[in-house]
Amino acid sequence: MRLPVVDPEDFSARMENAASLLAALLAENKVLPLSLGGLGIGLPASVRYPLHRKSANHAFGRQSGWPRVSVNINADLGALAHANRRTVPGARKYLYIDVSSTITAGFAIDGRTYSNIDHVVGDIGHTVVEEGGWLCECGERGCLNTLASTRAIMSQLRDLGVAADSEAAIFEDSFMENPTVSRVLQRAGLASGEVIARIALFLGRRQS
Repeated sequence: MRLPVVDPEDFSARMENAASLLAALLAENKVLPLSLGGLGIGLPASVRYPLHRKSANHAFGRQSGWPRVSVNINADLGALAHANRRTVPGARKYLYIDVSSTITAGFAIDGRTYSNIDHVVGDIGHTVVEEGGWLCECGERGCLNTLASTRAIMSQLRDLGVAADSEAAIFEDSFMENPTVSRVLQRAGLASGEVIARIALFLGRRQS
């Protein structure tokens, strides 16, 4: 189906498109909404999380007979999934890093996600890693997002004359053989590793 083109920053419109797309998929496959146990939506970042949750519930709530929508952060869901599956036997604490257009961390301790009321505790993409670096959308300079998010990596490569068809293409073996790509990714990896190491140290010391 053809969906209306919307402003990428208009989250409400994007949720309306998502609800319409899911409704069409269910109808095409003859699946009744009432047969769904629930609907879950993962967000790539925690910015304006309460507003996003309200917009999602409004968009999907307009579909008659649909279950209530659960909205959470991708990284939190990733950490929770690993904790519930116990991918590391005996582990109580899980740290999950989600790298996309922004970088977030999810924490699960004893099978429950660890966050605060605004869900910004895992917003590690706004950790400053390079004083006086590139301007971030948050107003600071040198945030991790400006170096290591997929959006930032694509932008750096374009500025250096390297074109990538998609974010996924950056990590293909043939693409990574390019010295320029390798250099940009190495810089991003070092910056990410520095932040992740701080978090791991904190979690390792935390006893409860």
